[in-house]
Amino acid sequence: MNKLTREKIEEAVRQLPILEYYFIKASEIPFTKEVQKICEMECPRYGKSWSCPPAVGSMESCQAHCNEFDHAFVFSTTSWTDDSLDMDACMKARVEHDKVVSAIWRLTDVNHAFMISSESCSICEKCSYPDKTCRHKDLMHPCIESQGIIVASLAEQLGMTYYIDEHQIVWFGILFF
Repeated sequence: MNKLTREKIEEAVRQLPILEYYFIKASEIPFTKEVQKICEMECPRYGKSWSCPPAVGSMESCQAHCNEFDHAFVFSTTSWTDDSLDMDACMKARVEHDKVVSAIWRLTDVNHAFMISSESCSICEKCSYPDKTCRHKDLMHPCIESQGIIVASLAEQLGMTYYIDEHQIVWFGILFF
């Protein structure tokens, strides 16, 4: 596969419903241990998904993996929902974002890129974690927060839209390459 470049990504995303995007050095993305602790204390997916802690590894190992790459493509999409506080409605609204993530992922040589996305993976109705290996390792993208990245802080750092209103959800993805 050809080397993934900024130009190749920009050409592809012109065809996708991207709200905003930025290219930054992977090393400029802030990581913090507290995020995985919040996952453990507050997220119902903690310990139940290959895309979430503790399956993804420690924050230090996640940061080290992300920093193996030189560049990061941070992007966002948006979707509508009747009630952004209804988690089931939000997950249904995320389908279009997942299609964008998949389209961008198809540009890559999976051995030389790493994709993370909003929320826990939802490919399978019930994740095989921890009893069996991931059934869709080539399609599963860990949750951004699982890596120790606070999306709101990153969005603020880049000047990206994080919140629009109670009916419009902003989703994020990060491609390391």
